[in-house]
Amino acid sequence: MANVDRANGFAPVKHFNGSPWNQQANMYVILSTDTGAYGVGSAVKSFAGGDANGVPAVTIAAAGNVLRGVIVGVLPPGSNGNLNADAVNATPGPIPTTKTRDYYVLVVDDPSVVFEIQANNSSDFPTSDLNSNANMVVGVPVSPSPFATTELDASTTDTTNTLQLKILGKVQRPNVDLTANTKLLVMINQHELMGGTTAVA
Repeated sequence: MANVDRANGFAPVKHFNGSPWNQQANMYVILSTDTGAYGVGSAVKSFAGGDANGVPAVTIAAAGNVLRGVIVGVLPPGSNGNLNADAVNATPGPIPTTKTRDYYVLVVDDPSVVFEIQANNSSDFPTSDLNSNANMVVGVPVSPSPFATTELDASTTDTTNTLQLKILGKVQRPNVDLTANTKLLVMINQHELMGGTTAVA
């Protein structure tokens, strides 16, 4: 049975030690001057500064960037003081390219989280590419879906340590195989909070 071609960006599923993802995330702001388009599942990177309340800013990440994490929710207007906000009660995206206000988002920024993501392979995904590294292909929401359409770029698989993602294996579900558009488990290989990385300024 062929895989369903449904790119939803990154979806957190568990921690690397096998424990379930506990639906915890941290709050960041996307400033009104930002021109990126975002959905649930979009990867973000740090952006210099933040809001007047000290909430740090993020912006959309591109292929090859060091990543801060993945958006799992968009908070309602006026939520910038809600430091106890959680992913369960967040409103789905999307966030448009043209903004009339700041947007507050919940980001899974824990380097130990394992994500599910669809690969953009058009044929069988080689078993030799498991345990490799890869970059992502950035995708934006397609209305009316609130989800990003970001995928793993299957053409970039390599042993290079500067690639963004570490491929851990295929998602183990009966409806997933290693044909086109396979679903993979990955960790962020180039993470801002993992070791010494260059900061924004």
